[in-house]
Amino acid sequence: MAKIEDLVFVNSLYLQRGGRKIYRNRFAETVQNDVYIKDHLSRHANISYGPAIIDYHDDGELRIDIRPNVRRKHVYLFHPFRGYDGEHDSNIGDKALRLILDGIAGVGRADKITLVAPYLPYGRGDWPDGPRVPVPAKQEAVSLEEAAIGKLAHVFTFDMHANQAIAYFGHIRPDNLPFVNVFVDAIRDDIISHRDNLGSLSLDAGGGKRNEMLYKRAKKVLGGQEIPSFWIDKRRPRPGDAKVAYCSGEPENLVLLSFDDIAGSVNTISVAAKATKEKGASRLIVAATHGILSDRYDRRTDTSKAALDTLRESGAMLYVSNSLPHAERLAMENPDILRVLSLEPTVARAIYETETGGSVSALYRDSEDRNEYEGIPFTDEDGQTWNIAKDGSLVKPPDSG
Repeated sequence: MAKIEDLVFVNSLYLQRGGRKIYRNRFAETVQNDVYIKDHLSRHANISYGPAIIDYHDDGELRIDIRPNVRRKHVYLFHPFRGYDGEHDSNIGDKALRLILDGIAGVGRADKITLVAPYLPYGRGDWPDGPRVPVPAKQEAVSLEEAAIGKLAHVFTFDMHANQAIAYFGHIRPDNLPFVNVFVDAIRDDIISHRDNLGSLSLDAGGGKRNEMLYKRAKKVLGGQEIPSFWIDKRRPRPGDAKVAYCSGEPENLVLLSFDDIAGSVNTISVAAKATKEKGASRLIVAATHGILSDRYDRRTDTSKAALDTLRESGAMLYVSNSLPHAERLAMENPDILRVLSLEPTVARAIYETETGGSVSALYRDSEDRNEYEGIPFTDEDGQTWNIAKDGSLVKPPDSG
């Protein structure tokens, strides 16, 4: 394998405004210490490390200090979205990201940048849901590419709110990695132990595709056993609020699995748990990639408490990833209702496969589900019959002699 030269891993490192606290980028540290980076990739690449320090002026304006030399290097930028106090803050974190991209690409003269951001903000604004409504997901993609002045070569993220938002980027196509594989691996024993009373629940019409991924992988764990599927017809009287209009089927005595991209106020999970419980379901287990866990209509300082109270009252168990900095702290404080699963091994493997010419899609595509042409006979211009194999090659049908 050819030597990969000069990679720089830059970790966004936030300081506390008006204080002496430093908020370590533990996600980046864990990825960089993963065996795929520390042992495998380091055999083929010269890797250096350093922080992009995010500090503040007296008036709260951001002050960025990029420490490592990035000139003519391929930079991997690991960026969480934090605010003045280290908690999740899309607005401050997004401004910091654009300044860092400009510093690395412009003043720093890096050759190219790969952004590693497990959560990308403003994804819920992926279409105009009314007159004179902007599309912030589109503006986010455009502004990131503009800030990097043409040097943004790739993005690794997880479960964007809508897959079509990938197309908002003009010159790149992000790898939109899924959390569902991590979730299914974590609850494999539960899936097997409840194989005779297991069901799949889509929390709303828009989540049907996401829940289909969960259904397929749970079915694979059970050796192809069919799992009954149900869905919730949900209405939103206002953003962050949810009302159930209908719950399909009869999930009596079933343990229901569900998957979503974001858990915010947790109202959707709450009303789904209530609706399914009324129909006799025994338990609801939900995975949500990004555990925002904040109720916009609650006026308490700790808005996560309102969301967690709602979750506890629902009786559901919620699994989230560590894409947001507060997830692990909240899970430690609320182990009876909330568990956090790590994304770092998936990111480390994706970086390794990218740099060594491997397949990133193999990490999240189920090869057994990919061959839509399986068993279909095709005839070529010479009259010969062929099947298309999973790898795309042409093979003779089994009964062709």
